[in-house]
Amino acid sequence: MPIPRTYQTEAVVLRAYDLGEADRLLIILTPAWGKVRAVVRGARKPKSKLGGHLQPFTHVAVELAQGRSLSIVTGAQVLHSFLPLKEDLVKLGQASYICELADAFAPEGEENRPLFDLLLSSLRSLEEAGEGLLRYFELRLLGLMGYGPEMRVCPSCRTPLASPGPFSPSLGGSLCPACALKEPGAFPLSPAAFQALRYFQTAGLASALRVRLESPLLRELGRVLGSYTRYILEKKPRSATFLEQLDDLIGPLQPEGKGL
Repeated sequence: MPIPRTYQTEAVVLRAYDLGEADRLLIILTPAWGKVRAVVRGARKPKSKLGGHLQPFTHVAVELAQGRSLSIVTGAQVLHSFLPLKEDLVKLGQASYICELADAFAPEGEENRPLFDLLLSSLRSLEEAGEGLLRYFELRLLGLMGYGPEMRVCPSCRTPLASPGPFSPSLGGSLCPACALKEPGAFPLSPAAFQALRYFQTAGLASALRVRLESPLLRELGRVLGSYTRYILEKKPRSATFLEQLDDLIGPLQPEGKGL
């Protein structure tokens, strides 16, 4: 729907950039108007009433007015600050990764309430959950944006998959034995990873978070979905590199939830 001249909406702040001497440019995700770019006038001034309410991955209610090329934030109220995510370095990196992916995939000005709901519920759950949530978010985001990996039939010949075959980022799914021989870019996919990906494609968030994912499986899912995401975006998210550096520094995260 067209964006009105003035409007109010819920939003999650995906990113914030300094603009000019005192302003800030926000990238926000809204349920009705998708991704929106908005300017906060004077946000970096010490006495600004809006600057502190509009930090990255904050859930807010905002009032906006349409400018010539960008929306202007005229009012804001924090609905959920997600403060625990900002006080823990690992959680900070994970929240940044989720928001960076949402920013990279969401088109501007197009309604996508399911994406907004997925982002908001994932940020809420991230306060207690961990790396398994990232894998769930990646997979469901890909599905919502039309890039869901094919895990039930071979994406090349459409043969039903009775067992896991190598995963091809370029073809977007798990291959049958015959097609795998013709796709040198595909890499092995374990039965556990195959099962987890198929389950996460249809499971609700609460059910997915109850699944126990051992560290080796988390790493494999991260490689599979990370390589597929990079293929689609044609770049590696910066926050993914940051999370890898943290993982090297502090070691792998503990397994989560119950067995699949």
